[in-house]
Amino acid sequence: MKFHRIHFISYVLLLIILSSCLTQKYDKVKASKSIYEYEKFIKKHPNSKYTVEAENELEVLYEQNDWQTTKLIDLIKKYQEFISKYPQSDYNTYAKERIKELEEEEDWNNAKSINTISGFENFISTHPVSRYSYD
Repeated sequence: MKFHRIHFISYVLLLIILSSCLTQKYDKVKASKSIYEYEKFIKKHPNSKYTVEAENELEVLYEQNDWQTTKLIDLIKKYQEFISKYPQSDYNTYAKERIKELEEEEDWNNAKSINTISGFENFISTHPVSRYSYD
């Protein structure tokens, strides 16, 4: 009986130590804010008590990374793809505003390249309150 008790106590202590190590590993991953580190942690510890939290944080990091890429590329198509991929994103208001600005700029450049009265009238009818209206 004494032997079983020692094994049980040893087992419990081992679990505590392992749990503490996992907590420290996860804390390092969180501090890194690295997509790679989160992916590695989830792959290595798929059933840990931190897996769901790690997956949620990873989704946030993917969204932030995609948003930074979208802003850097700064094309209508990329903003539309971002909105489609992340329909509930906090960045979507800015993305929609930026799409409107880029469309207006594109229409203005088209009107300038056509360089006719009807081209400019068409632009003004499409964008009556434009930043280009007075150029």
